[in-house]
Parts: sequence; C-alpha cells; structure tokens
Amino acid sequence: MKKAILSIVVAVGIVFSNVIYFEYSCITDEKWPKFRGFPFVQSTGESWLFSMSGDLFLKGLFGNVFFWALIIYFSVSLIKNWTLGKYNIAKWIVSILIILLALFITTISIIAIDWRLNWNHDNFKLDYYKIELDCERSFHFFN
Repeated sequence: MKKAILSIVVAVGIVFSNVIYFEYSCITDEKWPKFRGFPFVQSTGESWLFSMSGDLFLKGLFGNVFFWALIIYFSVSLIKNWTLGKYNIAKWIVSILIILLALFITTISIIAIDWRLNWNHDNFKLDYYKIELDCERSFHFFN
C-alpha cells in the first residue's frame, strides 16, 4: 500500500513538473498555446490571454498519472531489495525527500496557475479554427 501511494504522489509530481513531455506547437496567425503531456496531452503550456493561466485536460492528466504511477510502482518493486536493501534509514530519507519534492511541485503548479478544467483534448484547434492546423511535436527531457 505504501508503494502504491508513493507511486501516485511521485507520478503527480512528475506530471506537473513537466520533466518528460511532448510539446505540440501549432503554427497559426496569432499566438497559440503549446500543448504538453506524456504520453497524453494533459495541459496547455501557456495561454494566449495570460501567461499564468492554462487549460488542464483531466482525461490526459489521469491517463498520465496512471501511466507514471505504474512505471514507478514496478520500478520500485524491481529495485526494492537490489539497492539500499540494508540501509533502512537511507530508504526512508530518500522516500520522504522524493515525496516532499513531488508535493511541493504539485502544490505550486496547482496554486500558481489559473487552470481552466476541461475533460478532454479533442483537437488542437480548440474549436476556434475551421481549417486544419500545422502542428509539430517535439520531445523534451529536463528542459
């Protein structure tokens, strides 16, 4: 149970910190938001209205948290006894620091940004453009 809770908390921290993500940039005649998420689109990077606001897509957010929680859970299960097996104090310190960092990043991301909640990211046009947009996808890792 502790591993599952740790995995979920760290997964939420990874998702909100944008450590690893795809960024979709659409070329339009005005400033258009960039869409982020890995493996699913979960949010806009910035808004064309205000830089500290954005759209949060709940379907992509839940999918990304589930994806990262599974990866973290199985990774922790595989290396549980392999590293730090004899050093219980070191395991507790590392676990507590990771949880605190994940909670800090999540709290700052939720409080500092004015999120508009949507269930699904249907398309990159956001029902604004009638023509097809040219969108590029780029991969970012610790960027």
